[in-house]
Amino acid sequence: MQNLPSVKANKIPLQRRASSVSELHQFILDDQEFWHEQAKAWVQETARRGHDEIVKAGNPKFHISEVNGTTGKSGGQRRGFTPGGIEQARTSVRVLYQADELAKVANGLRPILTSAIHMRFPNSKMKRLERDWVWYVVRDRQLKGGGGIAEYLGGSVNTGIGVYDVLYLVPEKKHPADYAWFANWLGKHGVRKAVANRRSRKHWSERKEKRDRRNTGFMETAAKGMRGRRQPGVSITAVFLETAMGASYSRVQKHRGKMPAIRVAFYPLRNAVTN
Repeated sequence: MQNLPSVKANKIPLQRRASSVSELHQFILDDQEFWHEQAKAWVQETARRGHDEIVKAGNPKFHISEVNGTTGKSGGQRRGFTPGGIEQARTSVRVLYQADELAKVANGLRPILTSAIHMRFPNSKMKRLERDWVWYVVRDRQLKGGGGIAEYLGGSVNTGIGVYDVLYLVPEKKHPADYAWFANWLGKHGVRKAVANRRSRKHWSERKEKRDRRNTGFMETAAKGMRGRRQPGVSITAVFLETAMGASYSRVQKHRGKMPAIRVAFYPLRNAVTN
């Protein structure tokens, strides 16, 4: 935001003549009241302009606002902010953008994933891979220096999600995380069968069934099905994790095995429009 609103100071004369101390004191009180009103109008107008530019740039519009607090030099120490609209601001406004659309999209993805697993890994007896998936969120993952410890959410996203947060849908705990990669691989490459060697029936070897080019793992199948759920600005991708969120339980093979996961996040926020 480059063009900030101006402060109208033309009501205060450049020079004044006071005939008494009380008259001078009254001048000071009047000027103080004037500056308070001008500061209030400037804060509200600046906040409104900034918000409008952010939304026009294509960023999420869901937000809450807090007013009349103080912020430390580093921007991390905030005191005194209370919920309120921009029209209630006197000295400061803090606008917190919420990713309600992100949570709504995420909560519609599990049935698609379940269907894909059922299609590509149909011989599971316990059906845990179809059933036991949970959500994690990494707060401020897309901010520079952000991304701390993943926070467990459970079977659905039912908490406030910020525009810089990243959601992950992953297999829960040790089972089925330990065989999720193998199940995904199996959908692409088929089953290995032991067959008799032609030269001697005493020797056996393993042969891989010819792969049908239409076969895909459940992750690829799910990702394709999820494309129809995407909203403008929302990214849904299939990823493979090496650590954290249960990935340590995965049967990791050299250069191959990692734990499958679905990543849901906003694309990097667009710059606001400037005049």
